[in-house]
Amino acid sequence: MPETDMDGYFEIERMCTQGAFFYIHGEGLDSERYEIDESMDLEHLEIRLPLKCSLQVILEQDSEEADSLRFLDVEGSILRLSIVYGDIGGGVTRSMSAGQAQLKEGASEVIHVNELAHTLVLYKDGEEVRRVPIKLVPGEIQVLRP
Repeated sequence: MPETDMDGYFEIERMCTQGAFFYIHGEGLDSERYEIDESMDLEHLEIRLPLKCSLQVILEQDSEEADSLRFLDVEGSILRLSIVYGDIGGGVTRSMSAGQAQLKEGASEVIHVNELAHTLVLYKDGEEVRRVPIKLVPGEIQVLRP
């Protein structure tokens, strides 16, 4: 498995491309899987990944207003998010990846979503309650109090 240089570049000398894919992950990156197809210029392939942001949502005004949430990008597409639960032994953590997260008593777990998140959408019993524009900052845990 190649590692990147200081600028994020790496080189693979020989590679079978049929059925191949890249799974890119790293500290602070929103990991992604990229399928290789014949139309790609593999000599000059450039893949850009958004940075991962960490946050918690707390409903301070009305903890019963919503029971779940989603994040949308600027085009309105639902973003994948992940939630990392505590240590389950030996330094191993358990995580869940999905399109939405639950709110319990008006608060979410710490959520990871990429920096392209533009809108927080709150839901109650599956119905949209409200949309809140957001601006996330990679590298720190933010608390959103919509």
